[in-house]
Amino acid sequence: YNTDWEKVLGIQKWVKANVKYKLGGDASLKRALTQGYAQCSGYAQLMLTMCQLIDIPCYIPSTFSQSVLYWLNSNPSIISRS
Repeated sequence: YNTDWEKVLGIQKWVKANVKYKLGGDASLKRALTQGYAQCSGYAQLMLTMCQLIDIPCYIPSTFSQSVLYWLNSNPSIISRS
């Protein structure tokens, strides 16, 4: 992977292949890694942690809306530091 964006896509691909969505029980990062199951917050925590480990800034928003998507699309430098 040459760019941060490619690295993020690689992480997302790994998470998608190795962690399945499952309701109930612990929704944590630990469950995602040890049992291969997560809920939304487990996925988010896993992506956050993996990005931080390779020095890619990553944040989990407390809410998500169309305005966040517009802001991200209007500021591509946030996603790619190439």
